[in-house]
Amino acid sequence: MQKFYEQYYAPNNAVLAIVGDVKPDEVFAKVEKYFAAIPSRGTPPKPNVDEAPQKSERRATETDRLAKVPALAVGYRMPARHSSDALVSAVAGELLHNGQASALYQTLVKQKQVALSVDGGVNWPLGSPYEYNGPTLMTSFIVYPPKVTEDQVLAAYDSAVRDLTEKGPSAQDLERVVAKMRSDWYGNLEIPIDRASALSHAVLFDGDFNSVYQIPEDLAKVTPAQIRAFAAKYLVSTNRTIINRVPAASEAGSKNQEGAAQ
Repeated sequence: MQKFYEQYYAPNNAVLAIVGDVKPDEVFAKVEKYFAAIPSRGTPPKPNVDEAPQKSERRATETDRLAKVPALAVGYRMPARHSSDALVSAVAGELLHNGQASALYQTLVKQKQVALSVDGGVNWPLGSPYEYNGPTLMTSFIVYPPKVTEDQVLAAYDSAVRDLTEKGPSAQDLERVVAKMRSDWYGNLEIPIDRASALSHAVLFDGDFNSVYQIPEDLAKVTPAQIRAFAAKYLVSTNRTIINRVPAASEAGSKNQEGAAQ
């Protein structure tokens, strides 16, 4: 613990963000007072978190004794944050998951009625699709009724993804989603703790806080053709892992089944 603390908890390995109605001169004076005496240390090496490309679909089933209904989690590996596909992935994630107007909600819940709820997105539920600095996923979490099978849910899910790949979003849908994403981002920056987090991450990851304010402008440049190309490249079965969560059989149910068998 001591070694870890000394290696990582150093001022040259940290970003301090102060937001709100403050006077810069007073803030800098207080920072100097409370932090200047802390010595800098050697910057710790960054771990290599690169992952080899996934070459085939992975599936698993998880039994959950606390679950009342089954659920399906689908995770696709996403491009690196500095990739030209990164912001496209964020928009694609919102097209699929953002609210009741999203493609997955409309297909799975409203039209085919094989799901009770759909949540997800890029870097969900860890944070925003703009604040990651290593491997991340586009995750879909689908709660579905007990009478529906995993294969039925996945078939409906794949049809929605296939529509995005083959048809892409309409210009109207893309404009709607991007407008909401920009509005949400500006809204987050109005909240002091969220603004501090965004600015800190930008400095830690990019060395420059200005990238935070570039996001809305870059989102507006994403095109339907880019969304189609992204989906065809990343939203494929060989690039995903699926976990089916099923409720554990109740003790009463198990005993009844045993008695019937006897």
